[in-house]
Amino acid sequence: MEFLSLLGAAFLGGLILNIMPCVLPVLFFKVQHLLEMSELDDREKRIDGIAYTAGILVAFLGFAVAVLLMKAAGQRVAQGMQMANPEFVAFLTALMLALGLNSLGVFEIHVGVNQGEQKRGFMGTFFSGIVAVLVATPCTAPFLGTAAAYAFAKETPAGATIGIFLMVGLGLAFPYLVVCFLRAAARLLPQPGPWMVTFKKLMGFTLLGAAVWLFGVIQEQVNVSSANWFLAFLLILGLGLWALDHFGGLLVSTTRRWTVRILVFAAVYGMGLTLRWVPAGQSDVQDLSAAVDCSQCGSVTNNSKAGAGQRTNCPKYKKTTKDEIHWVRYSEATRKQFMECGRPVFVDYTAKWCVSCQAFKASHIDIPKVRAIFAQTEVVPMRADLTKEPEDDELVAAIWEELENRFNRSGIPVWVVWHPDDYTELLPESIPPTNLPELLLAAGKEFPPSQ
Repeated sequence: MEFLSLLGAAFLGGLILNIMPCVLPVLFFKVQHLLEMSELDDREKRIDGIAYTAGILVAFLGFAVAVLLMKAAGQRVAQGMQMANPEFVAFLTALMLALGLNSLGVFEIHVGVNQGEQKRGFMGTFFSGIVAVLVATPCTAPFLGTAAAYAFAKETPAGATIGIFLMVGLGLAFPYLVVCFLRAAARLLPQPGPWMVTFKKLMGFTLLGAAVWLFGVIQEQVNVSSANWFLAFLLILGLGLWALDHFGGLLVSTTRRWTVRILVFAAVYGMGLTLRWVPAGQSDVQDLSAAVDCSQCGSVTNNSKAGAGQRTNCPKYKKTTKDEIHWVRYSEATRKQFMECGRPVFVDYTAKWCVSCQAFKASHIDIPKVRAIFAQTEVVPMRADLTKEPEDDELVAAIWEELENRFNRSGIPVWVVWHPDDYTELLPESIPPTNLPELLLAAGKEFPPSQ
């Protein structure tokens, strides 16, 4: 019975993923295809829906197999952890660039002349299902965290892990299936027309924007030289895609077409072999772990009795102003130092590759009301940055372990208010932290600012 409830939670989580910020890069891509579906008959629409669902399920099955292999090898597994791998992010960046250039008309994807009318783009629909999964998997959603934590647990049977992943996929594909199989839902879609050309161009710029964002993630993960060389690779890739269409289209001879394809493949593949992913240096948040000795802070759990002398022995950090939150780099040792001195701590478990994290930060955390609370109270804002791979950063590995063991969370964003007596307030998963100001104010009252 408990497993059935987890399957239901996985389905609901996949359903909610359709409206999470993480799917925005492919949202226009999916909307355009829905509009084009109005030209299909009922049978073709259903085949289209099945193709999209099949792409999603195949992608999730692939992820499930990868998770099982990693668990068998004793490696740590968490939702969205693949986005900490710069090579995976680079693949998504190149994919978004290619899709964006295709939408802008730089090149076209051609199928065989005899197959074009029959296929009706069903293989493209299958592919778009895979793309939706690749982009959506870094994010979590309400109901999904518990199911994902169960699927990632080492003791979970292989069949149960696969079942959880497939149910998430069914939830993600469900709205598309409804439109494809129910005429009433399909009638709600607008009719195609010349306006779709403009819409497709807009979609292209949206996808290029997603590529820019993903490149920004890579800049956080690798050094400047590695990032710049990858930028050169993207230029070669874009040039190659244009050349395939301009010099090797369907109207030229077969010999010329294959010559162009071989040359483009050699150039892109050769450039790809030269890519190197040298890890970047430390972030610009305040790192107090090696600079502060809090051995004289004492173990103060009753904040109202903490004296001013004890406050002066606490770790020193730059206080938040009305214009900017000055984050402290998270580590368990630094957090405990602040708590031993009677200071509440707010921890934002985040990553540059997590779209939901960045969206909620901009809308509910880095706002005037919250900045004012940090500035007026002794609540310490700490950032647990999970952008890098655990294998490359021991601190990242320790943070993932803390999330899994203490909070039973296998994905981000996660927000926690730590009280000095080690009591924690875990905010709801993957929904805007609307009650954060109230929690911070309540925690701040435990240690009033010194006069």
